[in-house]
Amino acid sequence: MVHAPIDLDCLHQISEGDIDFEQELLNVYLEDAQLHLEHLQRAHAAKDYDQLGREAHYFKGASSNIGALPMQSLAGELEDLCLKYNQNPNSERIDTLTKAIPTELATIGAFIASYS
Repeated sequence: MVHAPIDLDCLHQISEGDIDFEQELLNVYLEDAQLHLEHLQRAHAAKDYDQLGREAHYFKGASSNIGALPMQSLAGELEDLCLKYNQNPNSERIDTLTKAIPTELATIGAFIASYS
């Protein structure tokens, strides 16, 4: 079963049914997410788990704000792993999650394009 990258019921609740506001939220999310994706990938390449965790935190919060629950979940797990890295390093899972974020972001982008 294919997952919906954005829970429309959640988005409608956040926007109180204002479709124009939804479009603005979605467009700003995509714009900002591209910049944060670059920062996330740079932090991952540098093995800067503090910065990687901050970028994951951004994705978790921003995704929550538009109802992108699968991305919120991915980013939340990544953030948790980065916060606990010194006590329990799991670089393999961090690698997997970091690589999943651009894929999920592309899925969200395609969904937003079809939602417009």
